[in-house]
Parts: sequence; structure tokens; C-alpha cells
Amino acid sequence: MNQKTTNKLFLALVIILLLSNVYIADKYWDSRLTLESCVESQQANAKIVVLAKLFIAKILRAENELDIETLLELENAAKATGDEELRAQWQKFLKTSTVEEAQQEIQNFLELIVNKIKID
Repeated sequence: MNQKTTNKLFLALVIILLLSNVYIADKYWDSRLTLESCVESQQANAKIVVLAKLFIAKILRAENELDIETLLELENAAKATGDEELRAQWQKFLKTSTVEEAQQEIQNFLELIVNKIKID
């Protein structure tokens, strides 16, 4: 082979390697963004599950009337989720004045909790 042919092959090889590096870097960033999104979803889900467990243990399985400490604990768990819709629904539950209203808001709150858990 002459020098011109060798130079052309070398240049073609360098271009192919550069393009493959660009492709790999693009796939890396896509994967990184997907992973970050999954981690954020997992963290949000963990906070929601903590709230759900606490709600079931303290409200649904309560054998006594609710005390202020229990309500504050649940309020803080609702705030910890960072979800305004959950906090608003919790406030609706707290503002109920009849047993029927409270039961309806409990159902609404539990439905909202379940709907907030991301599974994709």
C-alpha cells in the first residue's frame, strides 16, 4: 500500500472511532437520565409507602381515639412526601366533622396514596 491509501484508511478508522465514541456517550447520558428518574421515583414511592403503612397502623387499626401526637406524626409523613395533593387530602380528612365524612375522606386518602405509587 502506498502512503495515500494508508492515510485514508487511518483517517476513516479515526472517524469511525470518533463516531462510535459519540454514540456511546449519547447512550450513556440516556441511561444516566433514565436511572436518575428511576431513583427519584423509588425515593418518592418509599415516602408514600411509609405514609401508607403509618396510616394503616395508626388510623385503620386504631383501637382508641386518635391523639394529637398520632395526627402530627401522620401530618409530618404526608409533608415528607412533598406531594401537595396528599397534604391537601390529609387536611380534608382532618377537617371532617362527622363520622361519615371522615370515612369518605379516609377512602379518598387511601385511593390517592395508591394512585401516587409509580410502577413504571
